[in-house]
Amino acid sequence: MYDAHREQPVICPDGANSQFASTLTVTEGREEIVGLTGDQIFAPWVVGHISASKRRMGDGMSYTILERSYRPEEVAARLIAHARTLVEKHLAGQVRERLGELAREALGQVRDDWLDWAAEHHDLTLKRDEVILTIPAYFLNNAKHATRSACEIAGVKARRLIHEPTAACLAAAAQRRLSGEVTVVDLGAGTLDVSAMEVQGNRYQVRNILGDNEYGGYDFDRIVADELARRLRARGLEVPKTGRARRRLELAAEHLKIALSSQREAEYTLNAYLGQAEVRLELTRDELAVLLADSLRTLRDVCERMMDERGLPPDHLVLVGGPMLSPLISGTVEEVFEADRTVLSDARTAVAYGAALEGAVLSGHLKEIRLEDVTPFDLGIAVAEADGTTGFSVLIERNTPIPTQESKTYTTTRDLQTEVEVKVYIGRIEPRSLVGVLRLTGIPPVARGVPQIEVTFGFDRSCVLTVTARDTVTGNSSSAEFTETTLLAPSEIETMSRRHTVQHELEELRRALRELVEAAAGLGDCEPLCHEFRERLSAHRPSRRALDPATQGLLAEMYGPQSAELEGELLSLRAPLLDLLATARDHLSQPVLAERAAAGAHLAHQLGVHLDAMRQGMARLTRWNGVLAALAAVDSDPLARFRALHDAGDHGRALLALEELAEPLTDPDDLRRRLHSLAGAGDVAGYRRTLLADAAPLRAVVLDPEDPTAFVASARSALVRVADGSGNEGSGFLISDRHVLTSRRWSAQDPEGMTVRLVEGDRAVRRVFLADSSSIATAVLLLAEPVQAAPLRLGFPRLVHIGDLVWAAPDPDDALVPGIVEKFEVFPEQRLQLFKTNLGLPPEAAGGPLLNELGEVIGTLALRAESEPAFAVTTDSLAGLLASAGFGLTGAAGGDGG
Repeated sequence: MYDAHREQPVICPDGANSQFASTLTVTEGREEIVGLTGDQIFAPWVVGHISASKRRMGDGMSYTILERSYRPEEVAARLIAHARTLVEKHLAGQVRERLGELAREALGQVRDDWLDWAAEHHDLTLKRDEVILTIPAYFLNNAKHATRSACEIAGVKARRLIHEPTAACLAAAAQRRLSGEVTVVDLGAGTLDVSAMEVQGNRYQVRNILGDNEYGGYDFDRIVADELARRLRARGLEVPKTGRARRRLELAAEHLKIALSSQREAEYTLNAYLGQAEVRLELTRDELAVLLADSLRTLRDVCERMMDERGLPPDHLVLVGGPMLSPLISGTVEEVFEADRTVLSDARTAVAYGAALEGAVLSGHLKEIRLEDVTPFDLGIAVAEADGTTGFSVLIERNTPIPTQESKTYTTTRDLQTEVEVKVYIGRIEPRSLVGVLRLTGIPPVARGVPQIEVTFGFDRSCVLTVTARDTVTGNSSSAEFTETTLLAPSEIETMSRRHTVQHELEELRRALRELVEAAAGLGDCEPLCHEFRERLSAHRPSRRALDPATQGLLAEMYGPQSAELEGELLSLRAPLLDLLATARDHLSQPVLAERAAAGAHLAHQLGVHLDAMRQGMARLTRWNGVLAALAAVDSDPLARFRALHDAGDHGRALLALEELAEPLTDPDDLRRRLHSLAGAGDVAGYRRTLLADAAPLRAVVLDPEDPTAFVASARSALVRVADGSGNEGSGFLISDRHVLTSRRWSAQDPEGMTVRLVEGDRAVRRVFLADSSSIATAVLLLAEPVQAAPLRLGFPRLVHIGDLVWAAPDPDDALVPGIVEKFEVFPEQRLQLFKTNLGLPPEAAGGPLLNELGEVIGTLALRAESEPAFAVTTDSLAGLLASAGFGLTGAAGGDGG
């Protein structure tokens, strides 16, 4: 978008990225997600994935997922709607920031939570329902009409269609102040465009356009993938031509291609691939050059043709698109044009940058830019030649400046002919180049050659072709309509638009409900907060120093009837909120269906009302606790101050208070507080050293990597087997005397059919708790009665680093299996964090503990597929699930981490 205040284009980010992939992914719950790439598309909840639909715009094909068809226009509509959401979200953030500035000018200090409240209760969105669409310069007319249809489906108005090389030239000229002959080569994932432009001051004249709508980075990936498949075949590994294994190989090919843009050699490891633990792939830049030599011939031919038509090398060469980051590809273009590339700030966003400048011109914020584009193809109609063959009569020649209008007069070929069909073609006469059929009726029945039929072509600045025909001899008016079958009819566009609107509303409702569920689950239980308040209030002693009026007022509230009323209100909200939370989770577990929208909206409203009431009450109680903690923090007794600061979450100052102690800590609760503070401060070495020193009074068995025997003997009683009653059995482990963590793979819906097998005997399951997102492959089992076995300690995932030693316990009777952490994977929308390890474990190990080097639980094991390295869901990701199961709320927890 264009920022009129800063007078420059602004890229609206998608999370941490400056762009998003042109992909549409459908989940098992029928949610539609834009922009998934890489390993994300292999998630188990993905049932369909669409990419490269841009090449199919306007040709009438469709994709089918879950018995539902998607035209390329619908896919494009989802991408346009997503981009609009990003812009409006960015603008809402700007409004919030400006609101804060104005509030601070008027009020002085303004807390962020006040602005959060304002954003939550007031719509800060600035609607943006007009767009500039960039399209390949070599797009056929049907594809351009399809692009406009996509805008209608998405509910936005296309102010202008602008060729992508033209937009890139606008960006380059603005960034580098270019002048003279500029050639732009835009090579994207699916299309190639080459444009020659003349830039004089603020006048941009397109002189020539060439391209290929079936050539791009996808073709390079396919060639590399084919070569990798050939190499694997030589090693005895056959890669299927379609399916998951092929897609993973294409992803590896893309990774190697991108890596070779900045290095001479690259490698990629496919874990658990084709029955192998790992498959290592290697490629050099020289090998890539040999592989792409034939394909780069197409790029070279188009560029050489442009050089021949222009006659001289350009003054400036602008290269845009992801593939141009490769020296191999950019070097080919530079060699043909005998020029070095003009370096841009980001070749991948140059087209969007230029489109924003064009938008500023249309909105009146930039008035000095004059853009003159040309037609990329010859435009004409099919005519009957004298020898009986079909010829192509050109009305608008290729590279004609637009807007333009041209007319030619034709006649009939048969006597008494009363109607004609005007078949409109773009470029040449072939099925895919057919734009449409214009039917002219009401021609007087006279001899052939007498009627004079004037055909007029108009081509506007948005590259949209309009065709009219009339009988000039009689002057009679005639009706004409297009009958091109590959384009969407108005009724189809309206139907798709309604479907898009309904889907968007359903997903917005689902998103809002999911956020409410996550907020409610993350809010925690009010009872510990109430308990903390009662403890702090009873321990409070009047201070000898004078207190400020605000603190005195809060103390008066605490000692008055308001505290009892607030506590009663919170406890009365507890059960209804939990019921609503369970109902909402059940609703979210069902597919996205229009008939369930009303129930979902009512549920979201009720959950929001109860959540707001609970949140406000808990916030007030937290404020009271903070005041009491602050008053305790000024205590002259360092031990009392340490406890107060720890309870207030001020871990750094709590550790400083410990340094003032004359005697070492002895109370196990204080020892646990110290460990918690060290973890909160991120002191890995201090945490390890302290746990080893305090292991005896804490009754903790610390794992010795050199000899884990003692730990295994102690932990065996906490390791369990979970049977679901239908013959399936997997791993699990105790985290309290009543709670078992395991994989949802081993969790039946009916707890009566489940059995937990411990060293001390079998136990029945009273209830099964599952996360509201299927992405969290973990379950909590509530046992029917307590057990005697000591649970495993929970550690702190935040202290784990890549390369750290970890252990798995796949079976109570087996030894521990060592491994390392290879990668962190974070999915913010699901609030999911994963440890990717190099552990090779059997499927039955899913649900077992992943232990850090001290023997503390930092995650639950999950397996993507047999023979693939295991990953683990971090215990931090399970906070909502554990809270819903009542873990840690009654003092029954076995560990202190998380």
